[in-house]
Amino acid sequence: MAVGRYNKYMFHHLVPLFRMKGVYNPGSGNVAIDMRSFLFNESASTEAHEITHFFLSKYTNYGFVYSLLSEIVFYKHRRKMIIPEQQAREVLKLLHENMYNAQEGFAHVLQARTIHKEGGREAVRAFEHSLPESPRNPRLALSHCVDFVKFDQDLFDGFIEKFSFLVFNTSLHLDVVNDPSLLLDPAKLASYLSDEGHNPDRRFVKLCRAIQRDKAIIRQEDALICSKNGIPYKPIKTNKEMATLINHITATFTDSPQTLTENDINVVSGQDVFSPVYDGLVLCDANMQSDARTGLSESEIHHEALRFRTVYVYNYAQTADPVIPFYGYSKTRNIMNVVPKHTQENLTAVFRNNPTTIIDGYTLNYETNSLRPERAYLQPNIVWYKNFIDAKIFLGMLNKLDIHSQFAVLQFTEGHKFLMYIMRILGESHIHFLTAFPYTYGKLLRETKNLEKVEGKESLQALFTDNERHINNFCHDILGLDPFLNVTAMVDDPEKHLTWAIEVRKNGMGRNDLCICGSEIKYKYCHGNSTQ
Repeated sequence: MAVGRYNKYMFHHLVPLFRMKGVYNPGSGNVAIDMRSFLFNESASTEAHEITHFFLSKYTNYGFVYSLLSEIVFYKHRRKMIIPEQQAREVLKLLHENMYNAQEGFAHVLQARTIHKEGGREAVRAFEHSLPESPRNPRLALSHCVDFVKFDQDLFDGFIEKFSFLVFNTSLHLDVVNDPSLLLDPAKLASYLSDEGHNPDRRFVKLCRAIQRDKAIIRQEDALICSKNGIPYKPIKTNKEMATLINHITATFTDSPQTLTENDINVVSGQDVFSPVYDGLVLCDANMQSDARTGLSESEIHHEALRFRTVYVYNYAQTADPVIPFYGYSKTRNIMNVVPKHTQENLTAVFRNNPTTIIDGYTLNYETNSLRPERAYLQPNIVWYKNFIDAKIFLGMLNKLDIHSQFAVLQFTEGHKFLMYIMRILGESHIHFLTAFPYTYGKLLRETKNLEKVEGKESLQALFTDNERHINNFCHDILGLDPFLNVTAMVDDPEKHLTWAIEVRKNGMGRNDLCICGSEIKYKYCHGNSTQ
């Protein structure tokens, strides 16, 4: 059902101008696309941007070293690190700083190319001027290659496909194996990266200038291009080199070294190269992590918990002390990301006001459709399956355990690129939430037994029964939608709700009126209780 099918342009009053529109996390390998930014704007250019980061980090020599170390730090509780985490982060910072311009240059020029196809050079110029110049300078990164958006398709593809490898295929993957101290001594690594041949940023600038002088070099042989421009040429890493590097880095940084051979390396090609990023793609509030406050004391957490509207308890590897890792969203619009100890006092504080409680799919035991023992204290209102990988496991459980369930599909306008799947297992009170692109889950859903699709206003309202507040809090706090969009009210009468939402968004609403977000709380105690 398209909940906003009447006039998509009405929504532009409810979409922010300045947000981080996409994020690539090299530790988890996931790309997050900001759902709110693209409710009624095309997301293709941002997808191209973030997928470029994924590709350059996973499939190039330099990027692969950075990606491996990022994964070890990100999943530090799965494999115990045997060197100080801060030391590893300093190394990652150096590696990132010396490829930042190259990464952003390629990512932004791909984004600009998509924009150029739609709006021409003027649209690209506007895009350039929209980029920040601090704290880093993506505008400068793009300036080295922005003129290449005018190339014909073959020449532009040649630049992206060939020169991304020439820039990032340094000898780092071999050098860190031959000299383990490179990744253990930040000062030594900094000296190593000062050499132009080892530094992707400097290689990027030099090769872009060469193309500006003579774009015909794009069609020349790789080794010849490097030779003419005075930078060393290294081919893409072999399977044997990849296995050796993985074994070396896991042995250097963790207590669980791997012992892979070249036969253990999975070779992918063509479009399969991008399958992991699409399988792990998350539609959400991409600004969630950057907006959250961290490092708060337990007394500060208890104080803010009095105002919690939503609590999202996320997956966290077991540590010596049980913990409650969560994002808390308060009625003052403060967001916190904290990991307090699992004590009765903390449990009481966090959940005292009956907030919407959201968990992710990793909190479930899929053999029994129950909570894992370490999360047994939770009474979730919503289970969130962030991506295709999570959803595949969940739908597989429904088949395996022969579980009967219902689902509805919501779109904000007909034919919109984002879908929300709302599911309910018969006999359970909580909701299961999946967000995706239209083509993602179709086959999986068709193959799931005993799964009934619910359509029509009355049937949707029955599916939402007793969960209206929780669905809206999920959409506002996790997906980042404007609080003046009441999703369950839009199912009833979308045009009426949108007209009202835009009016109160522009002119305000009475402090004693019930908040438009659907919380059934007075506005002054809900979204009107804000310092922003």
